[in-house]
Amino acid sequence: MDPAPLHIITGKGGAGKTTLALAWAARLALGGDRVLVCEVEGRNGLAEATGNRPLTAVERPLFAAGAGSVHGLAVEPEAALTEYLERNAGLGIAGRALDRTGLGAFATSIAPGLRDILLIGKVYEAARRTAKGSPNQYGAVVLDAPPTGRIASFLTAGDALADVARGGPVHRQAHSIMALLRSPTTQVHLVTLLRELPVTETIETIAELRAHRFALGLVFCNQVAPAVAEPPTDLDLSLSPALRGDLLEVLAAASRRAAREDEWRRTLVPHAERLVDVPQVTGTLGAAGIVELGKDLP
Repeated sequence: MDPAPLHIITGKGGAGKTTLALAWAARLALGGDRVLVCEVEGRNGLAEATGNRPLTAVERPLFAAGAGSVHGLAVEPEAALTEYLERNAGLGIAGRALDRTGLGAFATSIAPGLRDILLIGKVYEAARRTAKGSPNQYGAVVLDAPPTGRIASFLTAGDALADVARGGPVHRQAHSIMALLRSPTTQVHLVTLLRELPVTETIETIAELRAHRFALGLVFCNQVAPAVAEPPTDLDLSLSPALRGDLLEVLAAASRRAAREDEWRRTLVPHAERLVDVPQVTGTLGAAGIVELGKDLP
């Protein structure tokens, strides 16, 4: 059997990639699947966004989504190294001591790509459970990945590590992980705001990911304002001149923003596989709001 589909979500910092990662996981779970969403940056963003206690390296449910459920996992590099040493090098207690003394950070700093491949390795293991017929299978795995400025180096960590370790279990694991990342079951989705810097960085990232042969999925245009037409200057309202002027200015500003966003959307069109507008929301969504947002995604 093929591994579970892997959806990698990236975006410029502040664009809302964690919210979209959770909403996309909810959308995938609505039909009845168990979906795992993983974070690898130590920000505790998944738990904060859903009102849960901080995630750990032990998978646990985050919220229900329709007939399905979304589960969460926080991957931390030193803990992943300890687990790797226990499983593959038979170090046992020595591996745990390595983590406690801080040598784990040293070990991940001396081999290019080792830290990131250890993080991706946990995601890889979860996606491969379907193929191996293991318990606790997931219908899909979603990765709340590093931002666009670091995503290419993060996803190509296995290439760098395979060049250093030209044989043995490390080389084989790096090769297997890269095969999954470039497989037909994996897609990279990007989150952007319709503004100059996020759009520019998104276009650059799309080109970089294509050059490294990763399959691109959707581009989520987040926090899109509602379309507002330019208000007529002869708007007839029973308001005082001051209030009427204030209302016209608010409508005009909203119209200008919508026009600017439309310009940046057109800039993205030649580069993206498919654009998805995500409406502007205010306040904290929480789990229920994230599920509702997921229902509106394609």
